[in-house]
Amino acid sequence: MDRGVHAFRGIPYAAPPTGGQRFRSPEPPEAWVGIRDGRPFAPSAPQNPPHATRFFTESHQRQDEDCLYLNVWTPAFDGIPRPVLVWIHGGEFVSGSAAAPDTCGRRLAQRGDAVVVTIQYRLGALGFLYLPELAPANLGLQDQVAALRWVRDEIDAFGGDPSRVTVLGSDAGATSAVALMNAPEARGLFHRVIAQSGSYIYHPKEHAAETAEVFLSELGSEIGNVPIQDASTEALLRAQRGCELRHRSWEGAFQPVVDGRWLPRSPFKPSPEPGALQTPLLLGSNTEEMRLDALLDPELPALPNHGVLNRVARLVGPRGELGQLGSRRLVDAYQRLLPQSSAAEIWSMVQTDRRFRFPALKVADLHSRSDAATYHYTFDGLRDSLSTAPSAFHGMEIPFVFGTLEDHALRAVVGKSPESTSLAKRMQDAWLAFASTGDPSHREIGTWPRYNSGDRATMWFGKKSAIDKVDLNETHRVWMHLEGDLL
Repeated sequence: MDRGVHAFRGIPYAAPPTGGQRFRSPEPPEAWVGIRDGRPFAPSAPQNPPHATRFFTESHQRQDEDCLYLNVWTPAFDGIPRPVLVWIHGGEFVSGSAAAPDTCGRRLAQRGDAVVVTIQYRLGALGFLYLPELAPANLGLQDQVAALRWVRDEIDAFGGDPSRVTVLGSDAGATSAVALMNAPEARGLFHRVIAQSGSYIYHPKEHAAETAEVFLSELGSEIGNVPIQDASTEALLRAQRGCELRHRSWEGAFQPVVDGRWLPRSPFKPSPEPGALQTPLLLGSNTEEMRLDALLDPELPALPNHGVLNRVARLVGPRGELGQLGSRRLVDAYQRLLPQSSAAEIWSMVQTDRRFRFPALKVADLHSRSDAATYHYTFDGLRDSLSTAPSAFHGMEIPFVFGTLEDHALRAVVGKSPESTSLAKRMQDAWLAFASTGDPSHREIGTWPRYNSGDRATMWFGKKSAIDKVDLNETHRVWMHLEGDLL
């Protein structure tokens, strides 16, 4: 028991992907004999130290390629079927854990009388290296599907309702959830999706093959002629880090691949996988996702105004007059929108919109064309015009969703208070209502109308909660003009 909630940690949902199973699709786990200790968390997937943008989440130190485990929190075993929430952790597909303190499922399960599951999956090269001659694609996504199959087959024994399964995640977890909506192998395994601050990047095979070449070059300098199947975990991680440093863009070297099977087409294509648009979807982003990226960018505090234009021009790429005109138009639009902001603040907002806000709107617009419900939110934390509260940076919404305001790495900055507790309860109750009924409306926030591309109704989560409408200002129009390269 974990303070009134039954907790089962470290449950294997697949066989260890080690030895001959490295770079292989997940297989069912072997049954164990006797009583298994369900108190300790399992090791995390192998990973390099995370980037500073994720110092918000305390790391889980133990790592092992034997990492395909999940955790379950349930209020009771009384025969009452409860909604199930399956959390896919973030970390840009190269880091993260199901054992992070800020995603402990106890409080969410307790508040919503729901079953909460957190899963792990293979990361980085072990999970998303594209080498079709050696291994199936999208092993990390395949792991997630295997975990969902376990939930379908076993969750009723833990008090969960297998007909009311919601997949939710932040960052890479959100990108995974939308990918799973378009994965034929995942059809019927879940019924709703909550996507928090996803970037929704899905590499074409050609791009993924280029990344694989870079990775193999880095690995060759580490292990010589030793087969990749026999390389040490440490060598794979060093090659992975080298590949990330050489990668051509911010997108991340290791992402889900549009391989034709596990992900037949990009979720952004006009004709998504049949059934993808029949899944109710709640998604959104935070107002200042990229504010903490200054920690990784020593040049940013002193960035001059022309520096923003130079950076945007590099994003647009070599597109001749169109690229130059688009860069200038985009920077001018932000400067008119944010006349009192510094160059560093404008760059942060450019990146927030590019990486999170406008991709979320694009997914919402596409999904809202279907009969399935679409709900959109913006998370603003506890700021107001006179507030000194921290900005709503990337990942800040997670402890509010899980009610773990006292358990995360930045609790001294974003800790428990009457205001933060109120915001957490409003978000938790919306997420739980959506998981239970498909509608996130509840008494404290009122009716949450569906999103559509006409009025773009959006729930604002801040000191107060209210429905707003997304203002498609000049910056949005320029983004749409340049979206082929930028979104």
